Parts: sequence; C-alpha cells; structure tokens
Amino acid sequence: GIFRLSGSAAKIVELRKQIDTTPYTTDFTKFARDDIASSIKEFIRQLSEPLFTFALSNTWTSISQTTPYPQMSGGYAIEPENFSANESELKKTILLLPEDNKNLWIYLSGFLHLLSLSSDVNMMTPQNIGIVIGPNLLWQGTFRLPVIELN
Repeated sequence: GIFRLSGSAAKIVELRKQIDTTPYTTDFTKFARDDIASSIKEFIRQLSEPLFTFALSNTWTSISQTTPYPQMSGGYAIEPENFSANESELKKTILLLPEDNKNLWIYLSGFLHLLSLSSDVNMMTPQNIGIVIGPNLLWQGTFRLPVIELN
C-alpha cells in the first residue's frame, strides 16, 4: 500500500526542492506515487516537534488509553459505534493545537480520509493508515529518523 514502500531518495530530494521553490506550480506527474508518499511522511517527521505537539503528548496518551478497542472489523481501529465515547475529547484536544498544526492536521486528515475511500485498490484502510502515519504524528523525546535515511 501507499506509504509502506519507500520512494527514490533522489526523487524525494528533487520533489522537496521543487515544492520549496515553486510550491504552486510543482509538477507532481514527474514523480512516482511512492516518491510523493515518502515526501509527505518525511515532511511530517522533520517538523521541529510532532504535529500533535510535545505539550499535548500526555493528553493524546490519556485519550488513547481510555478509548475502547473492540475486535477490529471493517478496517477501523476504533469501531464507529464506539468512537463517540472519546470524540469530544479528541475534538477538544485538536482545538488546543497551535494554529499551523491544526491547519496541517485538517488537510492531512482530509487527504488520508480520501485515500482510505480507495482502500480496495490501494490497501490503505484507516487501520493501515494509522499504522504507517500514526508514529509520525506523535513521538517521545528527540528520537526521529528521517524517511530518506531509511532508504
């Protein structure tokens, strides 16, 4: 699935340079899907702190520990009927994010939702997306390994 395979290190660097210099006219058709996906993961990993922030780390951890995780089916890590149990806490915590983080999360989650709608083709169910993207949203301390170094 998308995000599970690494793109070409050279292409990722080239894409990053194009986005940095001409963000509104970057021609994404010159790049493979895995190059683009790796670039997205690398961008999120290279933020100075996690997208969900160090300051809110304990809050995210608390929410995840109180969220019911029933037997998984349909590709959901949290079954839709049980999601409302912590939905308000999740929304409140998202609202506490710095404005830039909140905006990035809104766009990223919208993209990931659209990606999951084609999971029959790309194998990226919500659960699989959580597995490959989740660790990039919140991490402890200073340990970070850029995607490009994993290639």
